[in-house]
Amino acid sequence: MESLNFPIREDMVLESNYESSVEDTSVEVSIYVVENGSLNSFLFEYEKNLNENGWTTARDFKPNGLVVEKNNKAVTILAYEQEGKLMVDIIPTPKVEE
Repeated sequence: MESLNFPIREDMVLESNYESSVEDTSVEVSIYVVENGSLNSFLFEYEKNLNENGWTTARDFKPNGLVVEKNNKAVTILAYEQEGKLMVDIIPTPKVEE
């Protein structure tokens, strides 16, 4: 994720990374646990924070998903609850061509 220069909130703790394929491109997916996070409000707050950092919202699937773009980079953010914890996947995404 460091190569992406993507803003990660202080309440997000990295749990793991894994390689995945998106349209024949290998990407590193980062999985975070959000401390004291709420699925219903997390992406709304995170989106506001990202927009303030110059990321624009390309797709809105709240409360479970968001695609943001900046400088020809796109990132998909997926939020979900697992074992009572709020989990967030950060996935570099091939830019969507309209």
